[in-house]
Amino acid sequence: MKASGEQKKEKLPTLEKASLKLNMMRVFIRLMKDAKTIDAKKYMILESVIDEIGRMLGDGFARLKPSRVRERVPMRVPFLNKEE
Repeated sequence: MKASGEQKKEKLPTLEKASLKLNMMRVFIRLMKDAKTIDAKKYMILESVIDEIGRMLGDGFARLKPSRVRERVPMRVPFLNKEE
């Protein structure tokens, strides 16, 4: 949410911080499951929510990258090219 109101150059550090915190949260939730502090059902719910947040962060990172237009390179098939 914080990154939505920021300038483009300020968004990347914010997204990186959020990504780091999300990865830490993944570890803590996994530790809670291993220590049997939460049951498997709650773990699955939390993991699905964290995965969704991760996808949203990934979209944010993708939008910050400059879009590249791919050049079309003609396909060379030796037996179709008469010049060779």
